[in-house]
Amino acid sequence: MRVAALALIVACALGCKVEFSDVAARFVVGDATWFEAEQTLFIFYEVQAEQGLSDASVVEVRFTTDDGVVDWTPVSDFESVHTHLAVDCGATSRCGSQSIRVAREPRDVRLRMRYHRDGALSLDATTRLNIVNAGPAFSHRSLLVYGVFTEDNKAVQWRARHHFPALRNEEVERLGLRRYFAIDDMAYGQLGDGIDTDANPYLYATDCEGSTPLEWQPVSTEERAIFSPETLPDAASALPVVCARSTVRDATGTFSTGAVARKNPEVRPAFPVLRSPVEDATPIKYVIATCDRTISTPHLKMQRQRLLIDDDVEPFCIDGLSTEMLIDQLVARIREDVERVRAEGHDMVLVMALHHDQRPLRETIEAALEEALSTELGRSTPRVVGAFVLDSYAYSITNGTVGATTIWCPASVSLTPPDEAILATAASLGCTLPPV
Repeated sequence: MRVAALALIVACALGCKVEFSDVAARFVVGDATWFEAEQTLFIFYEVQAEQGLSDASVVEVRFTTDDGVVDWTPVSDFESVHTHLAVDCGATSRCGSQSIRVAREPRDVRLRMRYHRDGALSLDATTRLNIVNAGPAFSHRSLLVYGVFTEDNKAVQWRARHHFPALRNEEVERLGLRRYFAIDDMAYGQLGDGIDTDANPYLYATDCEGSTPLEWQPVSTEERAIFSPETLPDAASALPVVCARSTVRDATGTFSTGAVARKNPEVRPAFPVLRSPVEDATPIKYVIATCDRTISTPHLKMQRQRLLIDDDVEPFCIDGLSTEMLIDQLVARIREDVERVRAEGHDMVLVMALHHDQRPLRETIEAALEEALSTELGRSTPRVVGAFVLDSYAYSITNGTVGATTIWCPASVSLTPPDEAILATAASLGCTLPPV
């Protein structure tokens, strides 16, 4: 018996196949950028897999230069030019970055993820390679340094911003890259003529003219930004910028150039005193609905939620009322509520949730609004400035007074009136609701 079992195991080892499970893995970021002036190849990657990735999985890179081929190597095995934090992108992702000293232009740069560092199964990335040749520092280097003033134009915060062709600053930060920069030789003055601020909005690698040195201490950091602890002297109040020397690191050593902090523009209020300040109107809220039967509890709940009508607002019941009685009672209720709120000195807006399954009811409510609003239009504040109706069906307002002061939502548009009538209701077409 034992011999038979052993034979079965041997046979299975020779002929049985174990299926691979697709974990739906893919590279969502596979970016390589080489800066000639810095002799640095930056690698950024993010891999996602629906079923997660093992801690034994590893991202590798391969590239070629005139010096030879660098075969598949885990990106973490290279000596980093810059600081790269270990980042956690979640249980189903593996992400990070690396900076590698590469003196000559790389080509055929490829990224892949090996599912297990000792295994043969791997996932290739569609690697995007960007080559940035030597050129002006503000457009051909991977880090820009600049300054911003505090609101009172007294102190300066110095900032660094990653500058890559295909990745935003925030994305580079998220993938773990951190950069050192230092600031010294601060001075206040003004910019020279002929500086193209459109091409160089951060004014990186720009110097001041006729500047006056500041006795400020040098500062340095690997964080996103750092303040100079000193404040500007009064003598600098009339001059627009503070210039400094910024120093960053790369694979060649250090690189120093100018960094500029521009003051905030001095402004004054366009209208120092507003005689008619803008204030929010006070909503007077109604739920107009049947009370003897339930049409749709979820729909009514949605109407209350959209109009922020609390559950303690009792519905205005329409059961058993003729058209005339409904108009009279609703108008009386509106006027009573309006006078109560008017005594508080606030403008008002009527907010109505119209919950029904009787299409002729819309004309009745429109008539009630016309009667209630017509006396308000000629009044000075406090007054009713308009109304908003959230209906169970689409409707097109026909009364001119109501149409000038009311948004009926959802609105229907007929093709028979002139264009002006279509435009008058088109603004509320986006309020479409599911059918009751």
